[in-house]
Amino acid sequence: MAIRLDDIHLLMWLWHDAELFLIEILWSDDGKMTVRLRCEINPEEDRQMLINLGIQGPLVDVEFRGATHLQTNMLGICSLREVILDWNVSNSEPVHHHIGCSCGSTIDLNSEQVWLSEVK
Repeated sequence: MAIRLDDIHLLMWLWHDAELFLIEILWSDDGKMTVRLRCEINPEEDRQMLINLGIQGPLVDVEFRGATHLQTNMLGICSLREVILDWNVSNSEPVHHHIGCSCGSTIDLNSEQVWLSEVK
């Protein structure tokens, strides 16, 4: 079950050191874009806020619905899975996300909504 995330700033600290498993781009029949990131939350992070939302497991899909911009700079030179080092969020509309990863990869995107769901 997907849960709309109203406190976007939860992403900035909870996803620190999260392993990045998947980036997926989806288009609906009406042409709207959704970008999905599948991440494993660092087990050392306090996940109580996710547990309160009903997400028990460490593997979480982050869906950026109504995405209007996506730019990636993915470097395939890592010997391990990419890890999210920082996640900055603007207060503009639509919300701009800048995600920096351990091997130098970056993800920049704008979206109207952020939804979370546990991967079973």
